[in-house]
Amino acid sequence: MRTRAAIIREPGKPWEIAELELDEPRAGEVRVAFKASGLCHSDEHLQTGDATGRLPMVGGHEGAGVVEAVVEQATAIVGKGAQVTITSVGKSGENQIQLSANGSVVGWQRRIQGHVFGMCNPLNDIPRLLRLYRAGQLKLDELITRRYPLDEVNQGYQDLDDGKLIRGVISHG
Repeated sequence: MRTRAAIIREPGKPWEIAELELDEPRAGEVRVAFKASGLCHSDEHLQTGDATGRLPMVGGHEGAGVVEAVVEQATAIVGKGAQVTITSVGKSGENQIQLSANGSVVGWQRRIQGHVFGMCNPLNDIPRLLRLYRAGQLKLDELITRRYPLDEVNQGYQDLDDGKLIRGVISHG
């Protein structure tokens, strides 16, 4: 399957929009069609060279999308067509994240705060926050400073660096 993504190839260079060929999911993996992702300071620190990580890297570890493909071993966690929220749950440089069949991920803290890599229990907190949002009790749309198409990812990060936005969102498709 072909897809487009923003890639960091080396520190100090602009984000590159590239076409990628994705393999079919293997045991314990799912393929998610991203609908939106956040302009994240963690990704920006890798792009500027203020932090180190394994490069090249596709940006956008904070996002939302729809599961397009799932293998049998992953069905205990999520099924095809499910809406999902993507968070970074691994250490820098890991190739993959292993989730147990009951969906438990250990070691999470129980608060939300602005912090590199965040601190919450996404398995419990994100569904709760979505319920509040859908009920009109949590104003999230007002927190988005600006939305950018994928092709404008570099402008989004420039605006972030220039202090023109706090929460930017990349819209995929």
